[in-house]
Amino acid sequence: MREIAKLGLKLLIIAAVAGLALGLVNAITEEPIAEQARLAQIASRQEVLPEAVDFRLIDEENGVYEGVDANGTVVGKCITLTVSGYAGEIEVTVGVNSDSVISGVSVGGSNFQETAGLGARVKEAWFTDQFKGMAGDMAISKDGGTVDSVASASISSRAVTNAVDRAFKILTGGQN
Repeated sequence: MREIAKLGLKLLIIAAVAGLALGLVNAITEEPIAEQARLAQIASRQEVLPEAVDFRLIDEENGVYEGVDANGTVVGKCITLTVSGYAGEIEVTVGVNSDSVISGVSVGGSNFQETAGLGARVKEAWFTDQFKGMAGDMAISKDGGTVDSVASASISSRAVTNAVDRAFKILTGGQN
């Protein structure tokens, strides 16, 4: 019985030291990780509204940002939506220019885990560039739309397409 108590105490000490070490590492890395996430969000906004040099939050509830050029002129709006793909969360950032036309789409996010070679292809330019210039309902072609889906990745393709459609409606106030 005494041996079991000794082993239990040793295990308790090891677990406590490991827990404290993990807590310390978390405290040290929390801010740098948050800063990297913030910088990645700015890069996504810049990618979908390349004319903008600064972004201002104009709709906190939906997370809508207004992009302005060097002269302070509004060049468009953008939003990031998180949707469920085949393997997890997909962040979709959509930019709409002043004429209510999609200027860009960025797909990814820190939790992006779609299958390499299949669902992960929704991040590729050939897929996201299909949305540029659109100004209405989006659907993948097999659903009667004009966006070609990624072969063998219809769940991921449909998730991104639906997110772009929803983002467009939010950014344009429901115009189609």
